Amino acid sequence: MWSTFKSLYGQVNGATFDNKTIYLDFEKQAHDAPSDVLGNITLRGCLFHLKQSWWRKINQLGLATAFKDQQSEIGSFLRLTFGLPFLDFMDVFKSFAFDITLEAPVDERIDSYLDYLLKTYMHSSSLYPPTVWASSGFNIKRTTNGCEAFHKQLNSIFYSAHPTVFELVDRLQDVIFESGFKMRGADDTARSKIATERKKAVWIEEIKKQFEDGTIDRKVYLRRISCTGLPATRL
Repeated sequence: MWSTFKSLYGQVNGATFDNKTIYLDFEKQAHDAPSDVLGNITLRGCLFHLKQSWWRKINQLGLATAFKDQQSEIGSFLRLTFGLPFLDFMDVFKSFAFDITLEAPVDERIDSYLDYLLKTYMHSSSLYPPTVWASSGFNIKRTTNGCEAFHKQLNSIFYSAHPTVFELVDRLQDVIFESGFKMRGADDTARSKIATERKKAVWIEEIKKQFEDGTIDRKVYLRRISCTGLPATRL
Protein backbone atom coordinates (compact mmCIF):
# COMPACT_ATOMS: atom_id res chain seq x y z
CA MET A 1 0.00 0.00 0.00
CA TRP A 2 2.70 2.49 0.99
CA SER A 3 4.71 1.75 -2.16
CA THR A 4 1.66 2.56 -4.27
CA PHE A 5 1.02 5.71 -2.26
CA LYS A 6 4.61 6.87 -2.71
CA SER A 7 4.41 6.32 -6.47
CA LEU A 8 1.09 8.14 -6.80
CA TYR A 9 2.27 11.03 -4.66
CA GLY A 10 5.28 11.52 -6.91
CA GLN A 11 3.16 11.41 -10.05
CA VAL A 12 0.60 13.89 -8.76
CA ASN A 13 2.86 16.33 -6.97
CA GLY A 14 6.10 15.82 -8.86
CA ALA A 15 8.01 15.51 -5.60
CA THR A 16 9.32 12.98 -3.11
CA PHE A 17 7.68 12.32 0.23
CA ASP A 18 10.70 13.39 2.30
CA ASN A 19 10.32 15.48 5.44
CA LYS A 20 6.59 14.86 5.77
CA THR A 21 4.60 14.04 8.91
CA ILE A 22 2.16 11.12 9.00
CA TYR A 23 -0.38 10.59 11.80
CA LEU A 24 -1.18 6.95 12.56
CA ASP A 25 -2.98 4.73 15.03
CA PHE A 26 -1.00 2.95 17.73
CA GLU A 27 -0.30 -0.30 15.92
CA LYS A 28 3.30 -1.39 15.54
CA GLN A 29 2.93 -2.64 11.96
CA ALA A 30 1.28 0.62 10.95
CA HIS A 31 4.38 2.49 12.17
CA ASP A 32 6.99 0.14 10.72
CA ALA A 33 5.69 -0.08 7.14
CA PRO A 34 5.69 3.62 6.13
CA SER A 35 9.17 4.14 7.62
CA ASP A 36 10.57 1.26 5.60
CA VAL A 37 9.00 2.44 2.34
CA LEU A 38 8.86 6.23 2.52
CA GLY A 39 12.20 6.87 4.20
CA ASN A 40 12.77 10.35 5.64
CA ILE A 41 9.42 10.98 7.34
CA THR A 42 8.16 11.83 10.82
CA LEU A 43 5.65 9.45 12.36
CA ARG A 44 3.23 10.78 14.96
CA GLY A 45 0.57 8.91 16.88
CA CYS A 46 -3.09 9.97 16.83
CA LEU A 47 -3.90 11.77 20.09
CA PHE A 48 -7.46 10.45 20.17
CA HIS A 49 -6.30 6.82 19.88
CA LEU A 50 -3.58 7.40 22.48
CA LYS A 51 -6.16 8.58 25.01
CA GLN A 52 -8.43 5.66 24.20
CA SER A 53 -5.55 3.20 24.65
CA TRP A 54 -4.83 4.59 28.13
CA TRP A 55 -8.51 4.59 28.99
CA ARG A 56 -8.92 0.94 27.93
CA LYS A 57 -6.05 0.02 30.27
CA ILE A 58 -7.67 1.93 33.11
CA ASN A 59 -10.95 0.13 32.46
CA GLN A 60 -9.19 -3.23 32.18
CA LEU A 61 -7.61 -2.70 35.59
CA GLY A 62 -10.97 -1.98 37.20
CA LEU A 63 -10.26 1.72 37.71
CA ALA A 64 -13.01 3.17 35.52
CA THR A 65 -15.34 4.10 38.37
CA ALA A 66 -12.56 5.87 40.25
CA PHE A 67 -11.47 7.67 37.09
CA LYS A 68 -14.94 9.17 36.64
CA ASP A 69 -15.31 10.12 40.32
CA GLN A 70 -14.36 13.78 40.68
CA GLN A 71 -13.87 13.32 44.44
CA SER A 72 -11.60 10.27 44.17
CA GLU A 73 -7.88 10.60 44.89
CA ILE A 74 -7.17 7.75 42.49
CA GLY A 75 -9.36 9.33 39.83
CA SER A 76 -7.62 12.68 40.22
CA PHE A 77 -4.25 10.96 39.83
CA LEU A 78 -5.31 8.99 36.76
CA ARG A 79 -6.68 12.10 35.05
CA LEU A 80 -3.38 13.86 35.69
CA THR A 81 -1.58 11.42 33.40
CA PHE A 82 -3.61 12.70 30.45
CA GLY A 83 -1.72 15.97 30.60
CA LEU A 84 1.51 14.26 29.51
CA PRO A 85 0.74 14.39 25.74
CA PHE A 86 0.73 18.21 26.01
CA LEU A 87 4.33 18.40 27.22
CA ASP A 88 7.35 18.74 24.99
CA PHE A 89 8.60 15.22 24.33
CA MET A 90 11.89 15.99 26.08
CA ASP A 91 10.04 16.75 29.34
CA VAL A 92 7.79 13.70 29.39
CA PHE A 93 10.02 11.17 31.15
CA LYS A 94 11.09 13.65 33.85
CA SER A 95 7.47 14.63 34.47
CA PHE A 96 6.39 10.99 34.54
CA ALA A 97 9.08 10.24 37.13
CA PHE A 98 8.60 13.24 39.43
CA ASP A 99 5.08 14.59 38.86
CA ILE A 100 3.34 11.27 38.29
CA THR A 101 5.15 8.28 39.79
CA LEU A 102 6.21 9.97 43.04
CA GLU A 103 2.63 11.17 43.60
CA ALA A 104 0.97 7.81 42.91
CA PRO A 105 -1.57 6.50 45.46
CA VAL A 106 -0.70 3.18 47.01
CA ASP A 107 -2.65 0.68 44.94
CA GLU A 108 -1.52 -2.38 42.96
CA ARG A 109 -3.75 -1.38 40.07
CA ILE A 110 -2.05 2.01 39.89
CA ASP A 111 1.33 0.25 39.87
CA SER A 112 0.18 -1.89 36.93
CA TYR A 113 -1.05 1.18 35.06
CA LEU A 114 2.25 3.00 35.59
CA ASP A 115 4.23 -0.08 34.49
CA TYR A 116 2.12 -0.17 31.31
CA LEU A 117 2.77 3.51 30.58
CA LEU A 118 6.49 3.19 31.28
CA LYS A 119 7.08 0.13 29.11
CA THR A 120 4.88 1.24 26.24
CA TYR A 121 5.14 5.03 26.07
CA MET A 122 7.41 6.90 28.47
CA HIS A 123 10.99 6.01 27.63
CA SER A 124 12.98 6.66 24.47
CA SER A 125 13.27 2.87 24.07
CA SER A 126 9.54 2.24 24.63
CA LEU A 127 7.33 0.78 21.92
CA TYR A 128 5.91 4.26 21.28
CA PRO A 129 8.39 6.81 22.69
CA PRO A 130 7.34 10.37 23.59
CA THR A 131 8.65 11.67 20.26
CA VAL A 132 5.70 9.90 18.64
CA TRP A 133 2.87 11.30 20.77
CA ALA A 134 3.96 14.26 22.93
CA SER A 135 3.85 17.87 21.80
CA SER A 136 3.37 21.02 23.85
CA GLY A 137 0.32 23.13 23.18
CA PHE A 138 -2.73 22.46 21.05
CA ASN A 139 -2.88 21.18 17.49
CA ILE A 140 -6.15 19.94 16.02
CA LYS A 141 -4.18 18.03 13.39
CA ARG A 142 -2.91 15.55 16.00
CA THR A 143 -5.69 13.05 15.30
CA THR A 144 -6.69 10.77 12.41
CA ASN A 145 -10.40 11.26 13.15
CA GLY A 146 -11.05 13.35 10.04
CA CYS A 147 -9.45 10.77 7.77
CA GLU A 148 -11.30 7.91 9.42
CA ALA A 149 -14.64 9.71 9.14
CA PHE A 150 -14.02 10.31 5.43
CA HIS A 151 -13.01 6.67 4.92
CA LYS A 152 -16.17 5.48 6.67
CA GLN A 153 -18.32 7.74 4.50
CA LEU A 154 -16.54 6.61 1.34
CA ASN A 155 -17.00 2.95 2.19
CA SER A 156 -20.71 3.45 2.79
CA ILE A 157 -21.41 4.58 -0.77
CA PHE A 158 -19.94 1.55 -2.52
CA TYR A 159 -21.93 -1.60 -3.14
CA SER A 160 -19.04 -3.90 -4.11
CA ALA A 161 -15.64 -4.67 -2.64
CA HIS A 162 -13.85 -3.93 -5.93
CA PRO A 163 -15.46 -0.97 -7.73
CA THR A 164 -14.17 0.11 -11.13
CA VAL A 165 -12.09 3.26 -11.46
CA PHE A 166 -15.06 4.97 -13.14
CA GLU A 167 -17.30 4.15 -10.18
CA LEU A 168 -14.62 5.46 -7.82
CA VAL A 169 -14.34 8.78 -9.68
CA ASP A 170 -18.12 9.19 -9.77
CA ARG A 171 -18.45 8.53 -6.05
CA LEU A 172 -15.58 10.87 -5.17
CA GLN A 173 -17.24 13.63 -7.16
CA ASP A 174 -20.44 12.99 -5.21
CA VAL A 175 -18.54 13.22 -1.92
CA ILE A 176 -16.83 16.47 -2.95
CA PHE A 177 -20.16 18.01 -3.96
CA GLU A 178 -21.87 16.90 -0.75
CA SER A 179 -18.99 18.15 1.42
CA GLY A 180 -19.05 21.55 -0.26
CA PHE A 181 -22.82 21.78 0.20
CA LYS A 182 -22.52 20.95 3.91
CA MET A 183 -19.73 23.47 4.44
CA ARG A 184 -21.73 26.25 2.78
CA GLY A 185 -24.78 25.42 4.82
CA ALA A 186 -23.13 24.76 8.18
CA ASP A 187 -25.75 25.06 10.91
CA ASP A 188 -25.53 26.83 14.25
CA THR A 189 -24.43 23.63 15.98
CA ALA A 190 -21.42 23.26 13.67
CA ARG A 191 -20.51 26.93 14.06
CA SER A 192 -20.80 26.64 17.82
CA LYS A 193 -18.51 23.60 17.83
CA ILE A 194 -15.90 25.46 15.77
CA ALA A 195 -16.10 28.45 18.13
CA THR A 196 -15.69 26.14 21.14
CA GLU A 197 -12.60 24.52 19.63
CA ARG A 198 -11.08 27.94 18.96
CA LYS A 199 -11.70 29.04 22.55
CA LYS A 200 -10.16 25.80 23.76
CA ALA A 201 -7.06 26.38 21.63
CA VAL A 202 -6.68 29.94 22.96
CA TRP A 203 -7.05 28.73 26.55
CA ILE A 204 -4.48 25.97 26.07
CA GLU A 205 -1.99 28.39 24.53
CA GLU A 206 -2.48 30.72 27.50
CA ILE A 207 -1.77 27.90 29.96
CA LYS A 208 1.25 26.92 27.89
CA LYS A 209 2.54 30.53 27.99
CA GLN A 210 2.14 30.65 31.78
CA PHE A 211 4.17 27.46 32.07
CA GLU A 212 6.90 28.65 29.72
CA ASP A 213 7.36 32.01 31.45
CA GLY A 214 7.44 30.39 34.91
CA THR A 215 4.11 31.73 36.19
CA ILE A 216 3.04 28.16 36.95
CA ASP A 217 5.19 25.08 37.48
CA ARG A 218 5.05 21.86 35.48
CA LYS A 219 2.79 20.05 37.95
CA VAL A 220 0.19 22.84 37.85
CA TYR A 221 0.43 22.95 34.05
CA LEU A 222 -0.09 19.21 33.91
CA ARG A 223 -3.14 19.41 36.14
CA ARG A 224 -4.76 22.25 34.22
CA ILE A 225 -4.00 20.94 30.74
CA SER A 226 -5.09 17.37 31.55
CA CYS A 227 -8.77 18.35 31.65
CA THR A 228 -8.60 19.14 27.91
CA GLY A 229 -7.17 15.73 27.03
CA LEU A 230 -9.51 13.34 28.82
CA PRO A 231 -10.75 10.36 26.80
CA ALA A 232 -14.24 9.38 25.76
CA THR A 233 -15.14 6.99 28.57
CA ARG A 234 -17.95 5.00 26.98
CA LEU A 235 -16.84 1.48 26.03
